[in-house]
Amino acid sequence: MDAFLVSTTDSEYLVTHALKNLKKKNIPVLTFDSDLLPKHQQYRLAYIGTNNFDFGIALGKLAKKYKTAEKQSICLQSGHQTTPNLNARLAGVRHALSGQSKKRLSGNSGWEEHPRCPLYTMGKRHASLEQVKRFSSLKNPPIFLAVAGFAQFNPEYIETMKAAKNKISDGGFVIISADTEQIQLDALKQGLSTVNLGQKPFEMGRKSAELMYNYLMQGVKPKLDKYYLDYHLCDQFNFETCTINY
Repeated sequence: MDAFLVSTTDSEYLVTHALKNLKKKNIPVLTFDSDLLPKHQQYRLAYIGTNNFDFGIALGKLAKKYKTAEKQSICLQSGHQTTPNLNARLAGVRHALSGQSKKRLSGNSGWEEHPRCPLYTMGKRHASLEQVKRFSSLKNPPIFLAVAGFAQFNPEYIETMKAAKNKISDGGFVIISADTEQIQLDALKQGLSTVNLGQKPFEMGRKSAELMYNYLMQGVKPKLDKYYLDYHLCDQFNFETCTINY
């Protein structure tokens, strides 16, 4: 192996079981999408992707537009409890809604997290969709904010959520999700998602490959420690023009 490009799920495990050994062998590592924890970043050359804390703040600001109660209930859905990028997004959402990022929203700021949340899906699309479906069926559901698009990546999402279409259209169920893949744009088109915040996965891959190629072939190290990419908003009105999926 000449090089390693990786998106981090568990920083501690990855470093202990792989990256320390790669460092000894002088095999270069780049992270994309999800970086190593700060204490582990010596084991990679650079990170390419979204500033995930800022991305979470942007998701939180979107949620503010749909606040209807003095003490608004919200449910946050994530993937795995150890995943650095998703944890940074959760922290960003909480910071946007309460000014702090360490604790669950308790209502002091006008926002409180549903007692059963945050939800962790382990990245499983079936479980993710079941969670969305379950909350959409509640009489007074909380705002549902997914910091990862697992539920909407499920090919059964559109058919499953048709039962909640009227509830979504009249604002009775608000679903805010990360990512804007084509299946998610189709969901917006059919009124089955409220708003989505998209990243640039194609550019993450392209830039990562470019930086690694330059290092391997020319000995040029990345000039930056972090290469942050921007993000974009897609909703039921601009889904045809808000992004390009390759």
